[in-house]
Amino acid sequence: MRAAGMECVADLSDRARIKAAVAMFTDCPTVSFPLLYQNPRPEKVVDVAFWKSAQRPTRDCGPRHQLSAIAPRASFVHGNFVATILLCQGLAEHLLAAYLHAGVLVDNIPERIQFADTLRRCRERDVISDQDVTDLRHMMELRNPLSHFRHVDDGNNLDRRTIDTGVSAEELLRRDAIFSIGLVVTILAKPAFRLG
Repeated sequence: MRAAGMECVADLSDRARIKAAVAMFTDCPTVSFPLLYQNPRPEKVVDVAFWKSAQRPTRDCGPRHQLSAIAPRASFVHGNFVATILLCQGLAEHLLAAYLHAGVLVDNIPERIQFADTLRRCRERDVISDQDVTDLRHMMELRNPLSHFRHVDDGNNLDRRTIDTGVSAEELLRRDAIFSIGLVVTILAKPAFRLG
């Protein structure tokens, strides 16, 4: 399921997307991960891919970015889904802005660039796709009510989402964390962020 309104990814059942992400991280033309098809919890495969991507050097990212890539994974593994969402949003924002700032592109960026402007500039240069922009905005919508107060009448408020969907807050956060970490894996796999 893709980001649309209040919907979020319920699981990572899109095995083709997972397979593509894992292939990008392992530099294999095909993925021979039997685990991908045998494991009823494919998020574990994405976790492995995320860990591999955090260990690999990327263009425009020094040790600070590598450390910030490890933090969402650690939070996810320990079941701290709120932190996973917050850290994934921060990592995506820093990664994309660092790419723009690194001089790879010709225009200057402001010292404090807004995320919407970062997305626009990255999209204009085909660093990310239209779907990535939609998904990144959705991840921002998931993060904002966790960082900022939202009245219960706000559709993004976690209590409101729980009432509206009949799904527990913990399960909604788990789904949101899976969506967020899967999205960051997808962004890290982009050619702009790989060496070689």
